[in-house]
Amino acid sequence: MLGGCIHHHFQSLWTLSEWRVYGYEVLLYYKDFENPEERFYHARKNIHLYELGTLFILKAIEAFPFLPEKDVV
Repeated sequence: MLGGCIHHHFQSLWTLSEWRVYGYEVLLYYKDFENPEERFYHARKNIHLYELGTLFILKAIEAFPFLPEKDVV
């Protein structure tokens, strides 16, 4: 299974000159891997890196809590 138990954390990115949030970065946590790099290593080794990266992006978009309406995506 490529995905496993994925947990995302969204960290705000600030522009200090205007003191406002201009975006978010997504931090990835895995419940079955202490280090997410392990999962990427195994995916690369088994030629699944593209699929894993795409899955993480889609799951992050689904989990993003700051959209005005969840139906936008």
